[in-house]
Amino acid sequence: MVEGGRIDYFCHYNDAASFVAELLDFDQAVAAGVAFYEAHPYETLILVTGDHETGSVTLADGDRSALLKQTISSDECDDTLVAECISAQTPFEEALPLFAAAFGLDLDALTEDETAYLETAYLHTLKGDLTSDESKSQYGVYEPITCALDDLVAQHAGLTFGSGSHSLMDVPVFALGVGQEYFTGDYENTYIHDGILLAAEAYPIG
Repeated sequence: MVEGGRIDYFCHYNDAASFVAELLDFDQAVAAGVAFYEAHPYETLILVTGDHETGSVTLADGDRSALLKQTISSDECDDTLVAECISAQTPFEEALPLFAAAFGLDLDALTEDETAYLETAYLHTLKGDLTSDESKSQYGVYEPITCALDDLVAQHAGLTFGSGSHSLMDVPVFALGVGQEYFTGDYENTYIHDGILLAAEAYPIG
């Protein structure tokens, strides 16, 4: 069994680019499974699903490539760039190019409102003038500048988070191989256990 657990993690914290990077890594794991199936088609069942949806993610028009330009996760940003800027009390004008490069943002394409949004968040970060609850309410779980950068990347990509929690949205189940017919229609996620047993009984190995 392979779990892409940090997909859920980054959706909780509304880091769109990092969640997509984890999703692409998980896709490679699925591809390896499919390659195994192709070599052993009569004894392999592949199931791909999630235990829940996280973040109430929706897609609108946008530049999806923006999600591939970010080179740093929110965790890494807080631990490196943000920590260094706080320590040095780096002016916003000097810090902005560093953050823009890490998050794949084109400085020349940022609007005045977007730049002002980032500057306000950065000053809160430098000063530490928000309580933990205020910072989380206004921005998120990371430092204000990190959350603001995450927000802009998601906006440019046309991706919106409705929450930072698990949602009630249905999740798909993809099945390939022997016994895939047991995984059709709508059902509670606990049925997957039953479906696997049915498949194993119907297609015994050896």
